Amino acid sequence: MHLRFLPCLALLVCLAASSDAQTKRPLTHDDYAKWLAIQSPILSADGKFVAYATFPQIGDSELTVIDLATGKQLRHSRGRRPAGEGSTTNKGKAPATGSQHSFSPDSKYILFTVYPSKTERDTKKTPSATPSLAVLDIATNKLVRIENVRGYQVPEEGSSYIAYLRGGKLSPTEPGITTPAPETPKTSKRPTTVLPTTVPVPSGDLVLRNLADGSERTFNDVGEYSLSRDGKTLVYVVVGSKKEVMPGVFAVTTGLTTPPVVIRSGSGKYGRLTWDEKQTQLALFHTPPVEGDKKQPPKIIHWKRTTGASVPMATGLTGA
Repeated sequence: MHLRFLPCLALLVCLAASSDAQTKRPLTHDDYAKWLAIQSPILSADGKFVAYATFPQIGDSELTVIDLATGKQLRHSRGRRPAGEGSTTNKGKAPATGSQHSFSPDSKYILFTVYPSKTERDTKKTPSATPSLAVLDIATNKLVRIENVRGYQVPEEGSSYIAYLRGGKLSPTEPGITTPAPETPKTSKRPTTVLPTTVPVPSGDLVLRNLADGSERTFNDVGEYSLSRDGKTLVYVVVGSKKEVMPGVFAVTTGLTTPPVVIRSGSGKYGRLTWDEKQTQLALFHTPPVEGDKKQPPKIIHWKRTTGASVPMATGLTGA
């Protein structure tokens, strides 16, 4: 008797399949535009917040911060980085995703880069694609936007200070640009160690900012800088792009308004700041100026700081 219902059941299945097929449609570009890619999820040091960037196929990206205890979300637009353009994150690296963001060590703030929105770019309201730095107070959702920031650094350990570099454009004729290191001669019978020269970098204004009260201290004509892991010492290189400015390497202790400590100053090019593992010592290269037709080899500058202070060693210089 049940066999009589099989043809009816088969007909119903066919009708349902036909109806379902009629409701489906091919995907379009409008569908693709709604897809979101989640990038660079990070957890705050206290484990209370998670942040990530979302990127649509078309349009502007967005930063999301989630309070893991309450589920509350903070969302802020961050524009979209132009294709092929790099930028510097808190540790001096340039990820291809453009989703740079970092929590402060005390987990009270999150910093992230903001680019011109698609509307601003399409209407040419923003002549430059130079990013801005956004500082978000998580507790109040108050956002401070700092324009024309090329890069920033955030310490890993407890400190309310950050450092960021503003302005500056790289020009082939700009003083402070050095030539690449020469290649090792292929005809040499024995291996030759070639010391690298300093890295070509544009100079700008380096700003040391206290996140707690918003106070800032600015250092001009800076090409390279490094904020120590504990956030207590900022070392920077003055390029000397103007005749009245002497190139050199300097250090300041965060929280103090005393003049910078001179690690080394004088003609030449400085760069490649490198800390040791414990960050009690720092080394960098100094390329002396050309004397007549003779090029001077690069030298290594060695500097040691004491705990909580910046004091150069009396015997800091070592020949290459």
